[in-house]
Amino acid sequence: NGETKWQVLFPDVANRLEMEGEPVPAGSPLVIRHVQTGSFLASDEIPYANIFGTENEVHCNAYLSLNKTQNLVGEKKGELTGEVPLRKHGLPNIWTIRTATHDGY
Repeated sequence: NGETKWQVLFPDVANRLEMEGEPVPAGSPLVIRHVQTGSFLASDEIPYANIFGTENEVHCNAYLSLNKTQNLVGEKKGELTGEVPLRKHGLPNIWTIRTATHDGY
């Protein structure tokens, strides 16, 4: 089902294209994008207590930097297109996949 597909991306947009298709080492930072909607998985680290213990809220939102990226200059020169992402992701969008070896097992 296409509604449940996620894509693991390199968090640095400047090197994302070069890293596409490369293996992702456990413990390295990454960004998780929902394929169908293009939304990015995020957590604002607000703890919630429930029957499973304390968990953090997870949602989809692109926390992108607010600085200007000069897209129009690059597009005018023919170096970029409007589809090239240039704004950096904020910390709520950065994830790390941990394995048992990271926890000292």
